[in-house]
Amino acid sequence: GAILRFRYLESVADASRYQGHSYTWIAWDELTQWATDEAYLMLFGCLRWSDAPVPTKRIRATGNPGGPGHKWVSERFVKPNRAGYQLLTDDNGWSRLFVPSRVSDNRKLLEADPGYVQRLKMVGSPELVRMWLEGDFDAIAGAYFKNFGSRHIVAPFTVPKRWPIYFGFDWGYASPFCGLWAAISDGKDNDGSESTIPKGSIYVFAELYDKGLSNPEIARAILTRQNGWKIADAVADPSIWIEQGGPSIAEQMSREGLFLRPADNSRVAGWSQVHQRINAEPAALYVSTACENLLAQLQQIQADPKDPEDVDTTQEDHAVDALRYIAMARPFLRAASIVKPFVAKSGRVNLGALMDKHRRERNRARV
Repeated sequence: GAILRFRYLESVADASRYQGHSYTWIAWDELTQWATDEAYLMLFGCLRWSDAPVPTKRIRATGNPGGPGHKWVSERFVKPNRAGYQLLTDDNGWSRLFVPSRVSDNRKLLEADPGYVQRLKMVGSPELVRMWLEGDFDAIAGAYFKNFGSRHIVAPFTVPKRWPIYFGFDWGYASPFCGLWAAISDGKDNDGSESTIPKGSIYVFAELYDKGLSNPEIARAILTRQNGWKIADAVADPSIWIEQGGPSIAEQMSREGLFLRPADNSRVAGWSQVHQRINAEPAALYVSTACENLLAQLQQIQADPKDPEDVDTTQEDHAVDALRYIAMARPFLRAASIVKPFVAKSGRVNLGALMDKHRRERNRARV
């Protein structure tokens, strides 16, 4: 007497269409295709039944590694018990279980189509093959920052006093906000010895990642986290200066004593700056292990399937956006790009205008 309904749910907004519905069994196919867990969790409210006693109400999901939701699915189901088959219960009394599955488990398929495994090995990169053939959630296919790795990750250390500190901020309320603090190496430690971080490199040493705070609360949290650090430049997403019938987000923050300037929000140019620093020899970008969210996004975020020059913005990207703002505030330039020195023998020079000109032209000049 049961009825099985096939429905669509492309976005979180679609989940609200099922408000008030009652189901005893909800199934998701290819769960990793949903970028966040919002829609998944929203449908828990529909798992109920009052007309007749139903002993067990269940949610089931299938999925392959990869896709926009790889991170949250892995963190919810796989990382707590990579071997699988262990029943985990959360604080709300909900139990969940990860059931690993590989192609070799599907004997009927392999008997009927012995060449299927060989075809799978031709689908693309070695990472994609591992994901589809072995169900490996540690392999990342289509990673946007594919060259980011262990050589860029360092243990936390105290920033030398001479290194200027930059702050980058990406706003959020329902979705997370992110603040990053990065120091620019001058090649020397406090004692004058050579630093392990090459001269001119960005060292991201601290992050603040949260959501659900008001704008004044965010500003106070940032100022508390800075703990007296002297900030050379502080940049943020230009959209926080938009006024919509009241003071802008930036103005609300400035009232708490947090002063920011609009970042250069050029996406392709910004990602190019990050890529240049990652790919440089030696590397020109280093991230402390204390910056968990930035590290996760640098390792896992994928390219936009519609625009391979950009990241997939349906995934969590607030930390890498904050990094992009810092990278654009401190462009990466090789020694060969230094232009002929500018010399003024007399008269006045508008130094600000001159520096702005060199920034626009991506020059590094001796003045």
